[in-house]
Amino acid sequence: MKIGMTLSRADLDAPLAEHFGKAQWLLVVDQPGQCQLVRNEGLDGRSVAEAFASRGCTDVIALHLGPGAHARANAAGMRVWRGHAGVSARALARALEQGALRSFLRADLEPGHAHHRHPDHGHAGHTPRRTVH
Repeated sequence: MKIGMTLSRADLDAPLAEHFGKAQWLLVVDQPGQCQLVRNEGLDGRSVAEAFASRGCTDVIALHLGPGAHARANAAGMRVWRGHAGVSARALARALEQGALRSFLRADLEPGHAHHRHPDHGHAGHTPRRTVH
């Protein structure tokens, strides 16, 4: 199993990035203790899915995902799993290995990014909503 995740910081203990395509970092976990952090150069969901596919990922864990990125991941043979906000990448990789995550369903996909679900997606002229926890 080789797992791809998007992070806002270059840190295994960081949570997943809110926006799949705009994440600053891509994390590939090959085995416990073996991982690769790569700066996200593409900055869109389809490019991120392609970057994970080119690195041989079999699985992707994400918080939010659009239909284009999901389709690219599936076309490349990767399974896409729903992550949990605020949980570290390290813990999510363990949860997937233990079978504790669920697959992204069509109902989970965000057509056109579903602009108001995540605050840090960087579209000019758009005022993001703040989430209160």
